[in-house]
Order: sequence, then structure tokens, then C-alpha cells
Amino acid sequence: MASIAAPSSLATFPYAHASSSRVPHVTLAPVHGSKGRLAVAAVHGDGVWTYDIKTLRPTTSFTVPPSTSFSCAPVSFVTAETDETGEASSSRVTAAVVDNGRAVWVWSGEEGEKRSVSLETPAHSVHSVRGDWPLVVVGGDGSLSLLDSELKVTSLVQSRKGARVHAAGVVDVPLRVVVVDERGRAYVYTLDVSAPRAELLADAPLANTSVLAADVGSDGTLTAIDNANRVHTRTVKDIVDGTPTQPGLALAHPSTPAAIVSLPSSSRPLAALASPYPTPNVALVVPSHDLPAVLASTSVSSATDTKITHLAVLARPAPTHVILGTVLSHPGDEGGRSVIHVADMILPAGGVGLALLVGSAARTAQVFKAAAGTTAQPTADKMLEAVSAALRTTSPDAVPRAEKAFASWLDDEDKRASPAKRAAISESVVRRVLDAVFGAALTGDKKTGPYAAKIVQTLVDRKAVADSMWEGGVVLGALVPCADWRSISRLVRTNPSLPSRTSVALLARALDSEQPPLATVLDDIVSGPTPDPSFRAELRSQLDGAGALRVLTQLALWAEIYAERGDGLESWPERAPLSKEPSLGHIVAHSSLLLDAHLPSLMAIPEAEPLLLRLQEALAPALAAQQDYRRIRAPVDAALRLAKNVSNAGDDKDKKARGRRVPAPQGGMAEEAVGKWRVEDFVF
Repeated sequence: MASIAAPSSLATFPYAHASSSRVPHVTLAPVHGSKGRLAVAAVHGDGVWTYDIKTLRPTTSFTVPPSTSFSCAPVSFVTAETDETGEASSSRVTAAVVDNGRAVWVWSGEEGEKRSVSLETPAHSVHSVRGDWPLVVVGGDGSLSLLDSELKVTSLVQSRKGARVHAAGVVDVPLRVVVVDERGRAYVYTLDVSAPRAELLADAPLANTSVLAADVGSDGTLTAIDNANRVHTRTVKDIVDGTPTQPGLALAHPSTPAAIVSLPSSSRPLAALASPYPTPNVALVVPSHDLPAVLASTSVSSATDTKITHLAVLARPAPTHVILGTVLSHPGDEGGRSVIHVADMILPAGGVGLALLVGSAARTAQVFKAAAGTTAQPTADKMLEAVSAALRTTSPDAVPRAEKAFASWLDDEDKRASPAKRAAISESVVRRVLDAVFGAALTGDKKTGPYAAKIVQTLVDRKAVADSMWEGGVVLGALVPCADWRSISRLVRTNPSLPSRTSVALLARALDSEQPPLATVLDDIVSGPTPDPSFRAELRSQLDGAGALRVLTQLALWAEIYAERGDGLESWPERAPLSKEPSLGHIVAHSSLLLDAHLPSLMAIPEAEPLLLRLQEALAPALAAQQDYRRIRAPVDAALRLAKNVSNAGDDKDKKARGRRVPAPQGGMAEEAVGKWRVEDFVF
């Protein structure tokens, strides 16, 4: 028997100051040693919360500064201690990676005594060894270190050349550390904590292309979703024994972002994955190439505009009983919110047999495609082969041939789409195209090969590119080294999900190099979407006082241009000439953010005081005009409502003349009085 119970809501968190991180807004983890009762949640800009998953109530919370962004899921465990009298007791330890992987914060006890340690190499994630000290710190570059209870760091494995780490985990029996990089290759290390040392045991591809999501189960099961939206699974034993990689299972309805978690199993591999169809749901699947099946599923939300951003196993009360945690993202006018749910999952006790597969065909067809390994756009494979082959050559026409192959394919896709719409390019195809283009152009962070700029610019113009589609970010990790300023400008102006740290990094770069000029970069940022709350914190951390002064100078120049136009009631905006400067509202908003972040440092600079006075004088006419508009808004609104009433009264007379019954007007207000204004009050 296999089943998933209806999920129960555990907590809700609004998007906070650091929600632009590439890590999900909320990440979950179990509390090892709590007998399946406790779980922890790390929330950007809020804190680390501990919940009793049986009563669905919070037990403790450790608050963090609003600008804090967690780099991975937290780790928590209960340790046994003995006091001076020999009496045994227990204490809980919670650790989290912050500051873009450069520090680990550790809270001890329920009171949350906090300690921290800085790391020389930015960490990707941190893991406990069998629910106790030491902690395994996996670096983003593939390095391995141990962190003991005294917060002493011991290096085990140096950085490995190649792709960045995408997922990692510790296998309990036998003790192994498994690292999966962004190119889909898995590395298995033996670990001896007493020596201490770690040695590479084997490495092999988990997927034959880069991965969108991956997970390492404590029992040694590895699962992943590649950039072609195919599900792959292997075990540590398969990798060590050199078993060939099997083709992946194509998802019928890929989820963005991709989310998958490995589940314990005594026979065929099991996993839980997020699916958006028909509504966001979690499916218990057998991701086996020779026997794909969906054993059970449960809906997490009835709203189609929500999405599951994170999955985690929170507890295992019994060998076949698992408590699964999910994080559901809700969009909203004020940034949205994340909702944590928990659901009981019953796994098959005797393996996956024929009885479990009876009646599963319809569920399986909703999750997996009948033909494994196919993509939503089969012709994309030929296009990608042509683009990659052209860019691998050193001939002068390499870039034109690659761009022609892409343009030809896109024209064919547009013709097959609706005449009124352009073809929608799937995320998996976009990622593969970017991999081919940037992979040929870049070696590390330097441009060394041909760059097909028109391909990237076309994808950016169609709003198909996200910053997370390349290691280090598409903007900073690829477009800046390629000097593709057109694509950068377009992304900054139109992409609301672009991280604030990326926008401010571009600003800091313009301050140092002036390529492109500061005014150009600032114009893109100010004219773009409203920044998220972490923008202020990024301004404070990435800009110094001198840089803030130069930015404020440019904002003041733009404000003075508007002041000279005199856009008050005596000069209506539609009569004024169109301006190339950012809107005055955006200038005011960004000036406010900059002053919030840097006012103390600006006051220490003598040149800042006259500049602040200039900005104040430039904004005074705009504030006065705003007051004028507010005063006239109510009378004008009353006049429009009165005109509507008069028009409706005329229509009623016409209906009566045609012999139709008209309902009597309700209320005793005279027609000439509307709200608190009367017609006599108007003087034009």
C-alpha cells in the first residue's frame, strides 16, 4: 500500500528582505535525534524556526537581521551531554550557512546561544554525520571540510576544477559523502572522521547534461531532473560498480522551479517530485527507466498560479512512514508569501509489486511522458547540434552560422504557433541554448571563444532568460564577461526577478570602470521594475560613501531637470515634452533607498550637504504639485459621479417613455449632491 495524506499547513511567511536569493525563500530540514517530532525551517530575512510536526506548533525561533540570506537548508540535531556531576542531558544544535556561503552560524540550546565561523571557501551546504558532530562543509567549488563542535575547520579535499556543486549529501551506511555538480556528474567520497580524511572513491554521470534539481538520500539513492526535464536516478552502489547510466524519464508537465527528493526504499528507487498539473501537487513516483510509475499523489493547492519551491523529508517515524515537508510559493501584490505544508506519506512495505501498479496508468500519464527521453520540442535537438557544431569551429563565419541555425529554428516554431502569438520556448531549451552559447564563448569568467550575441539577445527580448540559468548568474557570470551590454540593459529594465545583488554589482562595476558609463547603468536600474526589499541592504554592503555620493549626484541632476520643466498644475505633464530621463517617481524612490542605506556615511562627506540641499530644492516643486493633485482629486471625482448620475437619469426617462418599468431610486440624496461635494462648490 502506498499513499500520501492531504497536506496540513504549518506556517506562512511573507517574502522578506533577502528573497531575491537563488535559494528558495524557505528551506526545511529534520531535527536528527528528536524521534521524528521536530523540524526546522530557515526563512530569508526572518530567522530559523523549529516546529513540532505532530502538534503543528512552533517551539523555538532564532531571529536574524532582515538582510540575511541563507545559502542552503539548515542542519539541526540533538546531542547527548554529561554535566560535572555525571548526569546525562541533551542539547540541540542548529547550524546554517549565511553571507553567500562565507560564514556558518551555530545556535546551541533552546535559548539559542549563537556562535559563528568564517570560511575561506564559500560553502554550498553543510551536513551532519549520522546526526551529530562533526559537520561536513561542502564548498561550492567541490572542496570538503569538517567543522567540529569547537568550530574548528579541517580541510579534507581541495577544490575541484569543473562545474560548481549543485547538490550534496551524506550517506549513513557505509559512511560516504556524495557531491553532484551542475553538469550532472556525481562524485562519491569515503569519509573517516577519526583520521580525519576523505578520498574520492568513484565518479560517474548521474545525468548526461546539466541538472535543474538533485537530491542525495541518506540511504544512497540519488535523483535528479536535468535541463531537458528528464528524471534520473542512480544509487551510490551503481556509481561505485560502474553501472551504465540509464536514459531519463521525460516529465509531461515540468515544474518551475524543479523540485525532487529521494525516499528510502528496500527495492526499486522511490522519490517525491513536484508537478504543476492540474494544480500544484506532490507525486510519489518510481523513477525507474524500465518501470516508471506514479504510486500516489496529493494536491497542495487549488490555485494554479502557485508553485512548489522546495521539498524535504522531515521525519521517518517508521520504516514505511515518512513525513514530507513542502514549501508553496504564492504570488501577490506585496511580494507574495511562502506556505509550509507537511504530509504523511506511506511507502510500499514489500517493494513495488504488480498490485501497486494496478490502476496507476492514468496517474503515471499525468507525470511522465509515454516515450522516455523525448523533449517538448523535438526539433530543438537538431538546432542545438547545429549551434554547438558551428561554435566549436574557429572559422570566421562560426557565429553567423550558429545565429542562422537558431533563427531558422525559431521561425519554424513561430509558424507552428498561433498566428497572433510567438512560440513559447521551454525553459529546458533555453538553458541548453545558453549552455551552448556561453560554453563556447567563456573559459571560466573570461571570453576566449566566439559569442553568438544575437541568439542571447533574442531570448532576452522574448523574456525567456532568468538570471539563475548560468553558474554565477547570467548577468554577472556570462553577459558581463562577454560585454553584451544590450542584453544586460534589457534584463535590468524588464526582469522583475533579477536579484538586487546583481543590479547593485553592476552599479559598483560602473563606478570603478565607467564601462558602460554610470549614468547609463543607473538609468537602466532606476527605470526598471520596483526593487525588492533587499536592494537597500545591497546598496549598504556593496557601495561605499564615495560611490553613494556619485550615484546621488546623478539622481539630483535628473530631479533638477524635472524641476526646470515646472510640471505643476500650471503646466500639465501631457503638455510637457517627453523626457529621456527616468520617471520622477522612480527617481524619488531610488533616492530614498540610497539615503536610507547611506545617510550616515554621506553626512561625513563635506560635498554631500550641498548636494542634499540641491536634491531637496529640486523635489520641492514636485511635492507641491502632488499636493495640488490631491486637493483637486475629490472635486473632480464628485463631478464625474454627478455626470454619471445625470446620464443614468436620462436613460431612465427614455425607458419610461418606451413603457418599461424602472426601479425607484433608493436613498433620499438630491441629485445635485454627490458625496461631501455639491455642484455649487465648483469654481472653474
